[in-house]
Amino acid sequence: MPLLTHFASADLTNVKSKEDYVYFDSAVASFVSYPFSWIWPMVAIAIVLFIALLFYGFRKERLRRKHVARGFSTFFLSLLLGGGLFYLLWELLKNVYPTYEDMLPVFIYNGHWYIIAFALLGFSLCMGIYHRLTVAENTPSNMVAPLTIWLIINILVAIYLKGAAFFIIPVFFGLIAFYVLIAQRKPSVLLLVLLCAPAIFLLAPLVQFFPVGLGPDMLFASVIFLTLLFGLVLPVFGLYRNKKFLAYLSLLGALVCFGIAHMKSDAAVDRQAPNSLVYYQNADTNKAYWATYNKELDNWTRGYLGDAPEDAANYIGNAAGSKYNTPYTYAKETSVIDLPESTVQLDRDTLVDGLRYMTLTVTPNRTVHQMRMYTAIETPLQHISWNGVAVKADSTETLYKRRGSKGILSYYRGKNEKLEFKFAVPDGVSPKFTLKEFSYDLLENPKFTVSKRPDTMMPKPFIPNDAIIVERTIDIDEYAFAKAKKDTINAGVEE
Repeated sequence: MPLLTHFASADLTNVKSKEDYVYFDSAVASFVSYPFSWIWPMVAIAIVLFIALLFYGFRKERLRRKHVARGFSTFFLSLLLGGGLFYLLWELLKNVYPTYEDMLPVFIYNGHWYIIAFALLGFSLCMGIYHRLTVAENTPSNMVAPLTIWLIINILVAIYLKGAAFFIIPVFFGLIAFYVLIAQRKPSVLLLVLLCAPAIFLLAPLVQFFPVGLGPDMLFASVIFLTLLFGLVLPVFGLYRNKKFLAYLSLLGALVCFGIAHMKSDAAVDRQAPNSLVYYQNADTNKAYWATYNKELDNWTRGYLGDAPEDAANYIGNAAGSKYNTPYTYAKETSVIDLPESTVQLDRDTLVDGLRYMTLTVTPNRTVHQMRMYTAIETPLQHISWNGVAVKADSTETLYKRRGSKGILSYYRGKNEKLEFKFAVPDGVSPKFTLKEFSYDLLENPKFTVSKRPDTMMPKPFIPNDAIIVERTIDIDEYAFAKAKKDTINAGVEE
């Protein structure tokens, strides 16, 4: 009540001063964190109730050690098979339909049919295992295993994932159902259905959300979660006398869904298959390549990379710029196109208090939409800024002291805009940078003759696609020498 009073007293209509805002913010923070403060007490209460019910069940001889042990082995077998077999099944499907690999991590078009198929197949597996290894009379003993696992899950949630605190709610209803099974020889099925309903409404949506949010590779996790959910609704399904019929019915439904997924697996105008193609030119070596992110080539990409493309790693170091750090898969050397080279100038090279302050200006002489800069991880950079925007070191100092990658900046260029890159290094350090310039006009650029994609294809998302990429090395020593020579000549002229 004090918390609710505190929150209710924070009237928005009277918020006028800074102190009022602070008061209101603290009220909101207290209200939001209020449920989290009850995680541990709720878990503790659930554990105490579970232990009390165990004593009560053994005392009434509704629980038997032998049957409890068998319930654990049955539940663990369902979890292991649900995880292992369905993981292998998805790996098999990716080999049967290799184009799925190029849709990851994007959710595939027929993915919902696979979710339904895997869920039905997982349910069929659970019903089949419980049909073979358990009997309806031992349902109270079989409930011990899933409740134990769910209590362990909630302990882990209380430690690592407080946002999932609602997991404890269906566990409490499961404990009530557990009590009903122990106390009554012939419990009301309707009552058990009502007690299992919270688990279905709260947890069943997660069976779908795992692969939708994390990609189809998580289909096996959906089956594991479905098995955990099955454990909470065991008070209903455990009493079924004819589990075998439901197992076969679910298996039939799964096969139908697999069939529908198969019919929707090919590319069409309304479900285009993603592909990628870039032209990559290395100005240092004066060589150029066609490259792709696709693991399975289609006719359009094969027209540029050939039927036997080589591993892209043989030619291109990395594929910086993709959202998921996806590397190029294949590449093929091609002719070098004459592309205007950007003008790079060292406008400043000044030594102040042991630090060498420098300013690089990059002026593209062709259409360039994005510029990325890289240098060795061990390069001790300081005071980085570009186009007047300073990059501040965060609390972990990952930018200046513990960089995890070579990337320094990624800059999306406006029309006719230069890139002014300022930085400092300790005296005696002469860094080398790699500059990559991206223009996303491969299909429209008049210097290239790239055919239009088929209507059944679309550009692969989350990567630099349909791009003309030029890579070059910027050696500070070379530019410093050129600048010093120019300054000397100018000084002689002025004299």
